[in-house]
Amino acid sequence: MAWRRCAVLVAGLLCWLPTVATAQPVAAQPAPVVTPCSGQKVLNPGFELGALGQTQTVALSINIPAGCHGTLSFGLHIETEETTTTIAYDTLTLKTGSVVLARWSNLNHNTGYVQKSFAMSAGTYTLTFTAKEDFTLLTSFFVNNVTLTLS
Repeated sequence: MAWRRCAVLVAGLLCWLPTVATAQPVAAQPAPVVTPCSGQKVLNPGFELGALGQTQTVALSINIPAGCHGTLSFGLHIETEETTTTIAYDTLTLKTGSVVLARWSNLNHNTGYVQKSFAMSAGTYTLTFTAKEDFTLLTSFFVNNVTLTLS
């Protein structure tokens, strides 16, 4: 079994995972109870990192109560060994259920963390961050300080 560096790093944790031939989905964490409609409800929620071969996914279930709105925010840092300025070989996709909120790639690499924010309405969601890499040069996606603030 060979070992390789993780493509998705959460809360600044560096890890090494075995390369696996078959993939199993990563189970989402149970939705935390959140009431009333104010304040920060999720802070670095303890995502578990799963190894899915050339794909890694981290997931979390969240609940925004009826009558509330939420703001999902986190820091994103992207490092890459890719040299292209035109082709997205490696991607990170943020989804709620089947809805894609955003997609980043090796083309979005940067030198520090960039704050990302998304408005969310009431409901129960499974947030997933899924990184996909090609088989050559490494791109690492660092997701840190994930928060959900209700209003």
